[in-house]
Amino acid sequence: QLVASNVPPEEIAEIHEEAINRLARDFPAKTLLESAYQISTPLVELLMAYGLAFREGLQQRERAEETVRKSEEQYRLLVEITNDWIWEVDSSGVFTSASPQIKGLLGYEPEEVVGKTLFELIPPEEVQRVAKFFQDTAGATRPFSEFESTHLCKDGQHAVIEMSGMPALDAQGNLLSYRGI
Repeated sequence: QLVASNVPPEEIAEIHEEAINRLARDFPAKTLLESAYQISTPLVELLMAYGLAFREGLQQRERAEETVRKSEEQYRLLVEITNDWIWEVDSSGVFTSASPQIKGLLGYEPEEVVGKTLFELIPPEEVQRVAKFFQDTAGATRPFSEFESTHLCKDGQHAVIEMSGMPALDAQGNLLSYRGI
């Protein structure tokens, strides 16, 4: 059942180890065989407890996966229904995501923006000012709000956009990305 469910081997081993630990705790030093041909009651109980512990581990995993699926669906719906462009850039400033609202704002499809930097979407006269702002902000890994800059629309027009963003950091405090609106 685990293999058919594509459960990674390390998770199977983890569930197995937890079940064994639980068994050792619940059934210490009992006689498991009454004779060469008869399984003792403690062994039956042990096997049942192992099965229950193993099933409980699987159920916890399934509940966690369902929680993640629901959370991802809620996030996707929120991103799609908001009027604002929601974006994420990696630590190098490359867009890793862009919500569909960029189409109405700048004329680009989201996939046209992913892989580009902000500097590819602003006019040359804005580059130095925007670079200084983001260098200072990202260097300090601090959030920002209400930053205005001129962007180039796909049709060549200019649009002034106000952005706010929040850094995402790893456990050591290193910048992973900025997410914003």
